[in-house]
Amino acid sequence: MEFIYPSRDARIFIPRSLQGQLMSMLPEIAHRRRNATVYWHLDNKYIGMTRHIHQTEIRVGEGEHLITAVDNEGMTVSRKFYCIGTF
Repeated sequence: MEFIYPSRDARIFIPRSLQGQLMSMLPEIAHRRRNATVYWHLDNKYIGMTRHIHQTEIRVGEGEHLITAVDNEGMTVSRKFYCIGTF
């Protein structure tokens, strides 16, 4: 299991929609087992699970964040990233 996005220590701008709403980002991991279940955590809070396609939609504010993915066998990967602003 490995992160595809975000890259390590990424610095990310989060855009706004044409209506002014803050958009989301899509963290993604690759997993060797096709049917693995992955549980996602953002800043140590559970945010959901995925199966087959391991992407999850998140909304973050400015600052440092930690996204963690834990599979159904206990394998864990984490990635720190920074939201450096919205526009």
